[in-house]
Amino acid sequence: MATAGPSSSTTQVAPPPPLLPRFEQEWVKRIADSMGTSNALTPNGTLYIAEQITTLIRRIVYDGQKFAIHGRRAKLKAKDIESAMELLGLSHLKPLGHILPEGQNLIHIPNPNGEDLFVPEDRELELNSLIATPIPPLPVKPHIRAHWLAYNGKVPNIAENVSQGTSEEDPIDLKETEELKSAALAKVSRKETAGGSSNEAGTSFRHSVREIPTKETVQLQQLQVEALSVEQQIYYKDIIEACVGNDDKNSDLRRQDALTSLEIDTGVQALLPRLGAFIFDATRHNISQRCMSMLIYIGRIIRSLVVNKSVSIEPSLHHILPSLLSCMIGKNLCLRPDKDNHWALRDYSAKTLVDILHRKETDQSLRQRIVDVLRKTFMDTSSTYGQIYGTLFVINEVMNINERYEIYNRFVDIMNACHPSAVQSQGDDVKVDAGKVYFQLAFMY
Repeated sequence: MATAGPSSSTTQVAPPPPLLPRFEQEWVKRIADSMGTSNALTPNGTLYIAEQITTLIRRIVYDGQKFAIHGRRAKLKAKDIESAMELLGLSHLKPLGHILPEGQNLIHIPNPNGEDLFVPEDRELELNSLIATPIPPLPVKPHIRAHWLAYNGKVPNIAENVSQGTSEEDPIDLKETEELKSAALAKVSRKETAGGSSNEAGTSFRHSVREIPTKETVQLQQLQVEALSVEQQIYYKDIIEACVGNDDKNSDLRRQDALTSLEIDTGVQALLPRLGAFIFDATRHNISQRCMSMLIYIGRIIRSLVVNKSVSIEPSLHHILPSLLSCMIGKNLCLRPDKDNHWALRDYSAKTLVDILHRKETDQSLRQRIVDVLRKTFMDTSSTYGQIYGTLFVINEVMNINERYEIYNRFVDIMNACHPSAVQSQGDDVKVDAGKVYFQLAFMY
């Protein structure tokens, strides 16, 4: 029986990878002895701490090397280590750059036990120079002074507030634009004279140069967003939930308390921009969904803001007025016009609008614009009885004699069309709508 001998070819084994430097348990024990906590550590605990510190130091050095490469440096600096520690969330720890000033030498003190010790070199200070140095003045006692951040929607131009910066882009110089146009026209004229005749392309170019529009510099006021405090945010959330929240057994009482708070609270002015935006969005959404109950709740919120004498609603009229006009002259405000009382919503919105127009601080030009919108709806022959009904109360309260005379013919036509004898052969829904409009017209005139 033959036995296999050893192979003539020897297999080369790769050498093991070099071990990376690491912190040993003895180093952890030495630090624990210096802190007086060596008895509280077990061998497994010191091993775990040594591994964690080794991993953390490797990560810091690795990230610090990245910062050095980005900074095009061949060696690490203290600021690279600081940046790496901030990246790992260790900015509260002070690295070596903060402990030792740059250029400070370390003294090597040999230890008979075989443990080397490095201590910073003590520097000698000149006491005479320290004594001769004047004492810095005491800092000024801090104090708080109140000033207006915003007043009536405008930022006061005072030293405490940051001034509004100008635009980075310089406006086009009108004089320079005119010079360029003149130079272009002169150049085209010379070419036409040299050629002896004007061609079609030159003529079109000359006309296009003459029609170059000059740029007008329009200054737009930047929006100023005022942050609400935590108390104001909670108050705003509770008010919205109480006014338009879900119905339960205590919803009516909470809603009444919230509306009363809006009527008498003097701090509602800070919430007015957000309330105005909420009213506008909620009205638009509920009109598209034809949810009349929510429209009534929103109308009561607007009414409470108008009644509050400490609130100036002028900055939010661009949100409030479209909501009121939509509730007044909207074509369809509910899912069942024959059963739902949308007439009450139109009356309530019209009375609120009249109260806004009768306020002293309301701009007089606003009244004319409201009248123009209502006149257009009233004179439109395609308007429904509900839309016409929504305009009548404001027309009666706001229009003067001359403006009423302009719509007199249309008034007579609607009066004749809504007469009970004229709608006798119509359906019950048309009779009810025409009767509402006829009664209101008779009350007006």
